[in-house]
Amino acid sequence: MAGIRRPRSEGEVGVKKPGQVALVPFPQVDLTPGKPRPVLLLARVPGPYEDWLVCMFSTKLHQAVQGFDEVDQYHC
Repeated sequence: MAGIRRPRSEGEVGVKKPGQVALVPFPQVDLTPGKPRPVLLLARVPGPYEDWLVCMFSTKLHQAVQGFDEVDQYHC
């Protein structure tokens, strides 16, 4: 049926493309399980694995590291 998508089952992966936003589970600093965080898929890393170069999003601007983190001043 057009326009209706069935939910994915656990472990099923959809087609990924550069420019898409994905949710990726990131662990906490102490390596305990964290919650899914949004990332922008930039490019697939060449090789036999499903590795991607990603850009993370954050609303915690007070934690930005000057000279390292890029902050979008136009959308703050």
